[in-house]
Amino acid sequence: RDMRRAVTERDASAYRRLDAEFHRSLFRYCGNRLLAEAYESIEFRVQSLRTRLSTKHSNNATSLTEHEEIVRTLVARDIDRAVDLLVEHVTLTESNYLQLIPGTASAYTAAPPVQPGRTRVNPTAPDRGR
Repeated sequence: RDMRRAVTERDASAYRRLDAEFHRSLFRYCGNRLLAEAYESIEFRVQSLRTRLSTKHSNNATSLTEHEEIVRTLVARDIDRAVDLLVEHVTLTESNYLQLIPGTASAYTAAPPVQPGRTRVNPTAPDRGR
């Protein structure tokens, strides 16, 4: 409810704070302590990304819609769909961020969704000894 109000009122600062809490809660209650701790160790980097993205109202509105759908699938215990939605959420966030950086949007192609248990590698990135 508070996130919806922040979007409706175009309060980017409030949305950014609530968005951070939403993600923190997902990791806190995911049932995987190692994953939660890993997220905690990089959260400050993710927050700097959110700070940049949240200045555009449409990003916040889209993010909220995605969050609501993710929560609905988790409540329904549709884990496969939740995983798909999470991958889409991260992929769209990555794309939105790259569009903000001059010269990078065309350097990266949209990667196909990651299948559970697989790692995504950007085929256009330089080979780093893989």
